[in-house]
This record gives sequence, structure tokens and C-alpha cells, in this order.
Amino acid sequence: MRRSLVVLAMIGAFLHACGGDGGLNAASDTTTPPSQIGTTDPPKAAETTANSEATEAVDTTEGDEAIPGIGAPCDMVDPETVEDAFSFFDASVDRGIEGYAQNCTYWLDTESVPKIDVFHLGTADQWDRIRSGWEETGGGIVEVDGLGDAAYHPTVYHGENDLVFMIGDHVFSIVAWGGSTDETILTEMGEAVKALAQAIVARHG
Repeated sequence: MRRSLVVLAMIGAFLHACGGDGGLNAASDTTTPPSQIGTTDPPKAAETTANSEATEAVDTTEGDEAIPGIGAPCDMVDPETVEDAFSFFDASVDRGIEGYAQNCTYWLDTESVPKIDVFHLGTADQWDRIRSGWEETGGGIVEVDGLGDAAYHPTVYHGENDLVFMIGDHVFSIVAWGGSTDETILTEMGEAVKALAQAIVARHG
């Protein structure tokens, strides 16, 4: 079993732990792997040394594929599909940028939603562990019907703009980053995240 599986299982929780307030986080240039995994304490931001160890634990070149059955992280979804899902914002997406934790980052040329992260969190047999991570840290979840084999919104920071879902043997997460508090923008972001998730389900289902 790949060494990265446990790390990937809690990457979503770590991202929210770095948020600060209860709204959407401002976009950042990089995504940092987690350092606190498998505890009941709230996730903590990774220290420099822990970042190194976590990065080493995620070997994106191991074997023939970075993600078995998919390929490189940015093969999860192409930029054109991201652009189409977020068409309400009339933004273009140049390309995906591979991260350190089996994720791909897509930058949009709009201030409303400047950044989208798509993560491969693990495999189907890890679904319960990933889900329980939110319950144990007190964040909670909201079930989403009609998407893949199962889906939910972790509610701590991003609400509907964060979506975890499973299709077949793959568990994915999408996070839309932005700073708007406008209700229309937030609603459209949530719909766009679901549209992107549906496209990923169709692609890998």
C-alpha cells in the first residue's frame, strides 16, 4: 500500500484548519501537506520540519501512475472542464498545477473564485476514516444526494464550496477558494463545485 494513503485521507481537514475564520479563505500560492493525522485534536498547521516529512510521504512518482487508475494528479480533470463548470464567473483557466498531496490547483482569472483545488484523498476502503475525521474534530458534515456513490460537504470553513465525494474506488475533494461574502457569488460557487464534481464522476465512474 502506498505510503501516502493516510496522509491523503486527512488533507481536506488540514486545509480548513489553516483557514482562520468561518468564511472562505483567501487564496494562497501553495498547498501545504498536513502534519497532524489520526488524532481527535483539531488539525494544526504544519511546522516546517513536518512539512518536509509529509511531502516525502507523498510519492507522486511511485509505480507507473501517481494515482492508480487515473494517472498524474492533473489527469483527474482538465482545465477546460474546470472553466466550463465555473462559467458563471466568465473566467479562463490556463492549466492545472500539480501539488504535493495528489492534488491539482487551477487558477482562474477572477477575484471571486481565484483558485480551485482538486484532491485525490484516497480509496473507497478509506471513506469511513476520511468521514470520521470531520466528525471527530467537531466540524460536522452535510450529506449530498445524487452525486457519485456518496458525497458530503464538510462544514467548518467552506460550506458548500467544499465537497468530498466517492466514485468507484476513488475519493475526491474539491475546494473553491475566494473571499467574497456576496450571497449570489457564494451560491454560484457552490453550484459550480457540484458541476465540477459531476464532471469528475462522469470521467472516472
